[in-house]
This record gives sequence, C-alpha cells and structure tokens, in this order.
Amino acid sequence: MKELKRKWKEKRQGTLISIGAKHITHKGNLNLRFISAENSKNNLWLRIALKDRKFILARVKRDLSGKSDKWALFLAKILSGEQFPYTVELKLKYSQIYGFVRFSLGVPPQTITKAKGVIGIDVNARPFHLALAEVSPDGNLQSYKSIYLSHLLKYKSRNRKEYEEWLIAHEVVRFAKEKGKSYCN
Repeated sequence: MKELKRKWKEKRQGTLISIGAKHITHKGNLNLRFISAENSKNNLWLRIALKDRKFILARVKRDLSGKSDKWALFLAKILSGEQFPYTVELKLKYSQIYGFVRFSLGVPPQTITKAKGVIGIDVNARPFHLALAEVSPDGNLQSYKSIYLSHLLKYKSRNRKEYEEWLIAHEVVRFAKEKGKSYCN
C-alpha cells in the first residue's frame, strides 16, 4: 500500500515544468537556469528559484551518449554564455529527480527558392502514386517522376507505414534538391 501511495504521489505531484521565454531580459529560463561553476571546467548546476529571490543549486549529472547527442550542443551554448530560451521539466521517480530539457535548434537558412522553378506534387488514385513535375520559372514542364505508393497498402503496422512514408518524403526532397528547386503541392 505504501508503494502504491508513493507512486500515486509521484505521478500527481512529482512534476515541475518551467518554460523559457524568448524575451531578452529573461536570458533563457527564469525559474530553472543552468549555470557553470566558476572554479571547475565541467561542473554544471541547475539553479532552482525559490520565493523571495532565494535559490538552491542542484548538480547536473549527464554524460554524452554519442556524436549526435544534442546535449553537447546545449552545453556549448550554455557554457559560451549564449542566451536562448529552453524548457526544463523535473520529474520525481523512485525518490530520484530526473530532468528533461527542450530547446529549439533553429531553422537553417533557406537555400533553395522558387526562382529556378518548382517541383509540383500530386497524389493520384489509379494507379496509386505521387506525380512529381519539374516546372521552369515560366511554368513549362521540364521533367516528371512517379513514385508508386501501392506497397503502402500491404503494411498493417502503423510504425512500418510511417517509416515507408518517411522514406517517400525523403525521396521527394532528394528529387527537389537534385533539381535545385523548391516544391509546392
């Protein structure tokens, strides 16, 4: 019974979320802010705001999990002093506190525009396929391509279907990049 009560209490009251704002004066997140220790190179602390301008510090323990770990980018931004909004979620599980951080990676600058023409996309029912049409800036057809979709109908698993759709979307983007054109549907 005690274990059930502990689990219920953790689920009911064991979450704290603080959303960072883009506002210049907030400098990231007002309530839960990451700071680096002055004397140590790899010490990262989470400063937790209490009432009456008092704070407590919690040491952050997190290792990088690989080359593409976004935590490395987050650390680099924090340690360089860059000010950007991030959201911190603290969860209590089995009497331990776990933290989750979300931040925006930003949108890369647009390199392909409609100046060279576009790729038009159309879904056709018979036969079930995507029709891609490469069009010049003046609207004349330059080339076309079909991507058949009938194989999607045989998959029962939602995950498999989403994966196949992801592959098709990447094929469309690859075609548009090869032609150096934006796409519209």
